[in-house]
Amino acid sequence: MTALMANPRVRSAAEVFGPGLVIVIGTILIFGVSPIAEPGVYVIGLVFGMLGALTALGMALIYRSNRILNFAQGELGLAPSVGALGLITFSAMPYVFALLFGLGAAVLLGVVVEFVIIRRFARAPRLILTVATIGLSQLLTVASLAIPMIWDKDPMSQKIVAPFDIKFEVAPITFTGNHVIALVVAPLVILAVAIFLKSTSIGIAVRASAERSDRANMLGVPVKRIQTLVWGLAALLSFTGVFLKAGVVGLPFASNEGFGTTSFGALLAALAARGAPATMAR
Repeated sequence: MTALMANPRVRSAAEVFGPGLVIVIGTILIFGVSPIAEPGVYVIGLVFGMLGALTALGMALIYRSNRILNFAQGELGLAPSVGALGLITFSAMPYVFALLFGLGAAVLLGVVVEFVIIRRFARAPRLILTVATIGLSQLLTVASLAIPMIWDKDPMSQKIVAPFDIKFEVAPITFTGNHVIALVVAPLVILAVAIFLKSTSIGIAVRASAERSDRANMLGVPVKRIQTLVWGLAALLSFTGVFLKAGVVGLPFASNEGFGTTSFGALLAALAARGAPATMAR
């Protein structure tokens, strides 16, 4: 067993899948959830887990790049998602076009945030930069509340309608097209990010600048541009997770749900899943 755990691949797999396996076994033993009688519970858990992993992955990338916990990670995806949802719900824009708009808006938002705000605190203590992300979170929250007013609509809970109509039941949960989209898109996006980081020259530059930014800069890696790219990628990942989740449960516009839960949930997911993205980014 000791020799097996000494294998780096086995150890990495244990770090990634071990905590989840412990949670599943603990749920079965403590709460008496039967994996046979209620398989739908595990499927819906898989959906929410993968959507949360997208936001968590973006937060992990920013942590490796800037050495901070980005408390605005959820809001980076929330504001573009509100805009895309408004286009679908209030302007009757096709799902695909609204999705492309949201993706572009998310990348642009991440780039602008890094260039205008984060870069100005590049030499500041990490605590100050972390606090700056809290202020950024509040600013993006206000923007998210204001976006529906473009259509003269009050902030309210909305749910994105899937581009195709499908329903099936995995006891005791009824799944729709939005669940199917999430189950297909989320793992593909995570796989694409893994391939990007491991197999492309830009991805290798991202890893190098995250590991030793000063040394990477001396070797000719454009560290500042790479960090801008990372923020754009993190915003894109957050938007994908929030947008797909909006199709499943809706966006938290209502005051009784609170926008703060988006960022707080993303933070908890990132801390819980930090081992997987950190292992993949190495």
